[in-house]
Amino acid sequence: MASLRLLLAGMAAGLVMLAAAPGRADEPAAPATSSLRVMLDFATLAKVPDGTQTLIIGNPMVADASVQRNNVMVITGKSYGTTNILALDRNGKALEQITVEVARSHSRLVTVQRGFERESYSCTPRCEPVMVLGDSPGAFNGLNAEINTRNASAGH
Repeated sequence: MASLRLLLAGMAAGLVMLAAAPGRADEPAAPATSSLRVMLDFATLAKVPDGTQTLIIGNPMVADASVQRNNVMVITGKSYGTTNILALDRNGKALEQITVEVARSHSRLVTVQRGFERESYSCTPRCEPVMVLGDSPGAFNGLNAEINTRNASAGH
């Protein structure tokens, strides 16, 4: 949590510096851009630009990123939506902007709709209830309580 606060404070300071810095004619107006699609609750790999010192995640509730060895980062989809990741060098210059779209995985997921109530099941091969964003609070919270009770019973 402390590292997240430090990252957020650094992001704010970096954005202030970027906003206040006058543009020079020999600098590119915008960083390189790329896009990436990640499935909810899945991870994917992406290359970190050479010289990256700081990664800024636009909305950490949509996606998360962690840097690994050899200029590789793992991007994990946490919620539906779109966000961006900025890679900055040690001077605060933006090297790349990655647009990250987090979408639902449709593999073997069955959705049961009863009026306004929705429940989801993973059918791999037997259908078992799963927590999916957008499910009815009763189904989602009930399954969450079961999972937490089971994990607590296991001593974790």
